Amino acid sequence: MTLVVFAITILLLVGLHELGHFLIAKKFKVYVDEFAIGFGPRLIARRFGETLYSLRMLPLGGYVKIAGEDTMSAEVDSAIPRERLLTAKPGYVKLLISLAGPAANILVTLVIFISLFWIVGIPYQRISGTIPDTPAHGQLQFGDTIISLNGVPIYNPHDVTAIIAASKGEEIDFLIQRDGEIRLYLIRPRFDPERGHYAVGILIGSPFTNRILSLEEGSFLANAGLQAGDRIIAIEGERIDGIRLALFHIEQILPADTLNLTLLRGEREMEIVLTTTGVAPEEIFTSIIVERLPANYRRFGFFRGISAGVEQLGAFIRLIYISILEIPLGEAVVGPVGIVHMVGEGIRAGPHVFFSFLALLSLSLGLFNLIPFPALDGSRALFALYEIVVRRPFPPRVESLIHTGGFILLLVLILLITYNDIMRFFFR
Repeated sequence: MTLVVFAITILLLVGLHELGHFLIAKKFKVYVDEFAIGFGPRLIARRFGETLYSLRMLPLGGYVKIAGEDTMSAEVDSAIPRERLLTAKPGYVKLLISLAGPAANILVTLVIFISLFWIVGIPYQRISGTIPDTPAHGQLQFGDTIISLNGVPIYNPHDVTAIIAASKGEEIDFLIQRDGEIRLYLIRPRFDPERGHYAVGILIGSPFTNRILSLEEGSFLANAGLQAGDRIIAIEGERIDGIRLALFHIEQILPADTLNLTLLRGEREMEIVLTTTGVAPEEIFTSIIVERLPANYRRFGFFRGISAGVEQLGAFIRLIYISILEIPLGEAVVGPVGIVHMVGEGIRAGPHVFFSFLALLSLSLGLFNLIPFPALDGSRALFALYEIVVRRPFPPRVESLIHTGGFILLLVLILLITYNDIMRFFFR
């Protein structure tokens, strides 16, 4: 099932990418000999008008064969009018054709995001803990769904932080859903000198409970004697409902030589003392899986969905940029095997995660092709810009040699990345 979804995903994204090139080429009356999805032997081929449309065996790419694009080839049909060859078109036409494929992928990403916000929505923000001795403690609870603050619908954690920080200490109306009931709480924020703004003392995010579903052998908590099914109900006597609050308390306590946990194992309450000398807070909960409350989704209105889609597109572009700068190359870049693995993870995580991954994949394909590396769209756009500025084309045979060399290097790079993926996902 994963392989089928992977093949469909790649065919769809590559097909839309090539469709961008194809439509702009047709717009400027450039002769298109073939529109192909995939590489290798043809499985299906039909000619409509002047163009052959084909589906090939390997769903790992595709191409639009434009007459006159490969100046190293002597296979240009003499029956094709010269004015319809790419070489006869001005530089700006070549530039637009080159950029149309990546633009199509970026547009697809935006459409996916907007559609998700309209049809599926995003999870309501839920409270994952309240900090003791704060205004919210004793009123709001773990798992509460935040509907609105002062009548303003809440879509992300930043909305909550911004409204509370701007309150200037005046009471805020918290409209909360708890156990299927809608409740209203009036909470007056308190100025937090450490953070420099007003706060009420709530933790927002994924509502992970205090129940451990599984632990990897050799993990910190497994070595300390914890088992799957245990609930961590207190840390140093402070009662907790979820892991986020547990981590908050641990960060306040460490560094320390020991840490006292209160567990609920079945019906039996028990104490465990952890040795934490030299242990960082985040190390305690590594390699474990914790129960998570199910998500409820809220859909966006028409205009809010569009603006949220644009915001999400910008956030994903920033995410890719940060990944390039901060994540080691071997972990940031994946090939076909890695994509298959992530498609499988997305399917298991549900439609919202899967389509978000699909959007990220489409955006990555578009941005990757904008890199000015030989054989990629970015380099073709660069040669077109040279022609526009200098007012004469780059030497065609030299350009073709550059693209051919770049294509060979890309194939070698794909093989290396695929090998790295296999070692990472199957032999780690």
